[in-house]
Amino acid sequence: MKNLNEILLAIVVLITLFLKVDPFHWLMPTAAQMFLLCLFSAAVALYAGVIFREKPHDERESHHLAAASRAGYLAGVGALSILLVVQDLLHELDPWLVGVLALMILVKLAVLKLLQIQH
Repeated sequence: MKNLNEILLAIVVLITLFLKVDPFHWLMPTAAQMFLLCLFSAAVALYAGVIFREKPHDERESHHLAAASRAGYLAGVGALSILLVVQDLLHELDPWLVGVLALMILVKLAVLKLLQIQH
């Protein structure tokens, strides 16, 4: 049941994120956009809580969790890097993009170093 909740929350996050982009221009009213923003924020907060409380029960689950985390991290860094290159070539580089990519890398390095010191 725990995995189902995580999957459902991830789906809600993805759907609201997709709707927030509004590729079909369905959501012109501001109230609908604000509702989606609130729904997205709540879903992300719940999803982060589920991810934070995640604890593997055995070595196999621990390996699966580590592999999924690594794949998610690499996908995020890869996507942000591609966006950074594209925006830089268009001379429209968003500083938030650089900041988020730097934050992801710095947090990974800091947590890795902290875990190495502790163990």
